[in-house]
Amino acid sequence: MTTKNILILEPSGAVSINPNLTAIISFLCEKDFHVDIVSTKRHYAQAEVCANSSLFLCVPGAYEQNLVQYRNLKIRYDLVIGVDQAIVSAAFIAAKMGAPLAFISYEILFADEVGEEFKRPEIEACKNVSFAISQDRVRGYLVSREYGIPLEKILCVPVSGSARGDVGKTQVLRKHFRIAEGKRIAIFTGAVSGKSMIHELLSSVGQWPDDWVLVVHSYAGIRASDIGKFKRKHDLSRVYFSDMKVDSIDELLQVIASADLGVCLFKPSLETRYEGKNMLFIGLSSGKFSLYLNAGLPVMINEVGEMSELVRIHGLGRVVSSASDINPAFLDQMHSEDIRRRSRELYARRFDFETFSADLLAEVTDCMNGVRQIGTGRGIDPAAIQREIGHINRLSEWFNEVARIRNSRSYKAGESMFHFASLAAWLYATAKPLLKRMLRRDGGDFIEGFNTDIVRFYSS
Repeated sequence: MTTKNILILEPSGAVSINPNLTAIISFLCEKDFHVDIVSTKRHYAQAEVCANSSLFLCVPGAYEQNLVQYRNLKIRYDLVIGVDQAIVSAAFIAAKMGAPLAFISYEILFADEVGEEFKRPEIEACKNVSFAISQDRVRGYLVSREYGIPLEKILCVPVSGSARGDVGKTQVLRKHFRIAEGKRIAIFTGAVSGKSMIHELLSSVGQWPDDWVLVVHSYAGIRASDIGKFKRKHDLSRVYFSDMKVDSIDELLQVIASADLGVCLFKPSLETRYEGKNMLFIGLSSGKFSLYLNAGLPVMINEVGEMSELVRIHGLGRVVSSASDINPAFLDQMHSEDIRRRSRELYARRFDFETFSADLLAEVTDCMNGVRQIGTGRGIDPAAIQREIGHINRLSEWFNEVARIRNSRSYKAGESMFHFASLAAWLYATAKPLLKRMLRRDGGDFIEGFNTDIVRFYSS
């Protein structure tokens, strides 16, 4: 049988550290597809995902330099997949080749935040999508609304990978930082930024029990200038900033499994196009949350909706309600081995990629075979989301109203930032409501260059 070829366009560069995307690529390769991935070259480690895939790293805007990479791409693909804003160039290539098109949404851009003109190419590109992937029903509904894709075409797959068996406790962090045996380790992973509440977290460490330390690890690395700013504002005597290079999800899990607690904090803002309602409706789109569960770690999280409810209902750690609650002392009243067992069980039921892989394979096979149908039962049932739509729309409208408020700095909000129900107070205190600011400092120029270069190559 002739090998089928799949092209994935992923503009962020975070291919090998996205647990869901790596799981998708590995699964497709296991099913004898060949997968080419075009992504953006970054300063951090970027590795091939598996043996039957090829990763092409390009510098957006450096077209002549990228030709060396582009010329290794195939003339014909049997499926083209666009991730986030790369759906624009993916749609162009799919149309030129007469190949089916699919869309993976990790970051939702909202028309009332970025403007109708900015959204128009994405909406146009999604008109011919055979299927799409979002993380849960709420985010799936928002993808349907913002990109014009029928709900029935959208698969719900959390940002998570395949279960790695019982990872077991490791000593990676303790050995790397020479942390004493009597100390317990809380780990923070992911973007070191305001949206992940890094300042609130660092401010809290001084109030922790003496036997706790914090390790901050980011796949993109942590700039020395940022560490310098943190040192001027916070007592970092019990904080370690990780300089470890991690090339794969397996390596990252080994790092996480050496901790005693996973920290998972989020807050929406108006600083970039990805931090507003994309964060407000975060759902099951956090890769670090699923990795903590996979490693069996207790989780400390704030009120962010579905993830918080899972922690609360299944007794997986603590949901904090104020800045003063960011403290691992609660674990003294909980049995870590019980949490480990419950975390692993929940991961197997709700997050293990293998649970969703059969539906993905069916969608890929159907679209390659020219099957165009809605109502397979694999997508979102519109009737099942009806009760939530009203709440979603009201919260969205309310967020827009808050964003229009001027002179917000004068309002004193206290610690209400932790509650989405009380989010208005926090936004009054911290937001700078000019929505055009959401287009700053978010890599927008990189993504525009990424799409332009790919289209130029396939037009030549």
